[in-house]
Amino acid sequence: MLVSSAIANDFLASYKAVLTEVNGGKLPKGVDEYAKCRDLLYSDSMLITECTGISNDFKEALSKSVYGQFIYLKKYKNWYAFQHVETTQYFAALGLTSPIEEMVEDFSIIETALIPYRGLIVCDGLIVNENILLGKNMIKNCRDGYFQSKRSGDLIRGQF
Repeated sequence: MLVSSAIANDFLASYKAVLTEVNGGKLPKGVDEYAKCRDLLYSDSMLITECTGISNDFKEALSKSVYGQFIYLKKYKNWYAFQHVETTQYFAALGLTSPIEEMVEDFSIIETALIPYRGLIVCDGLIVNENILLGKNMIKNCRDGYFQSKRSGDLIRGQF
């Protein structure tokens, strides 16, 4: 459920450039520092429009991304399923370079960003695990909601 290496490399080059700019021109060190820069990026929409050295297409993708807490449901055949906690919308996303199921447990609450990129929805790979697992009833509700959104066409699979 990963994007091609060419797409991943292009995405990561642009994303690192943006997060480096947010970090005052210094390349962030480690996942925690990248996550803090991402938090700053999404807390001030002007930072996205003011970024230099990236394409307007990438700026537009960032401005349309969904950032915050998600329930990571699980890996399905063609994608990873996420539910945005705030809006309760379901997303079918792809990973960049590492399988998401190796980073977090099914039906756990995480903080991440889902970004529309080249007709796909990409998880930015900066996953902050909230160390909260859902119980059986919540899992059932999430699973039922996911399948309902898939049947009704409300599952967001591409550009949004």
